[in-house]
Amino acid sequence: MPTAEGAFSVSVNANVKVKGLKNRLAAGAEFALKRVAERLLVDSQAFVPVLTGALKDSGTIEVQPTLRQAVSIVRVLYPIDYAERQHEVPYNHPSLGFYGAAKYLQKPLELFGNFYQRLFAFEMERYIELRGDV
Repeated sequence: MPTAEGAFSVSVNANVKVKGLKNRLAAGAEFALKRVAERLLVDSQAFVPVLTGALKDSGTIEVQPTLRQAVSIVRVLYPIDYAERQHEVPYNHPSLGFYGAAKYLQKPLELFGNFYQRLFAFEMERYIELRGDV
């Protein structure tokens, strides 16, 4: 699955308490990643095929701490046993009136990738501003 990459910058004022800045920036990045993941989850659910609703209802967000990086990994998951197969194979769903519905996570990333990057930068900046670091 393709990954979305982006960059952001933050202006820091003279009142910033340097001690703990790394932790506050990491917390801000995690906060922003969670907001993006929440939006991706909602957007991806629009593409999930629905017969019983189990796959769509299984969507969740997982935060995994990392050992070497300052920021945790935030993932959008559909942890149901057939989710990967449904994502990768365009099944025919005649009862639903359409063919396909595969790539339900990939489609919103392709369609809205730039928006997710801007949302991350906005949420990161908002988090830092609310805590007085800029």
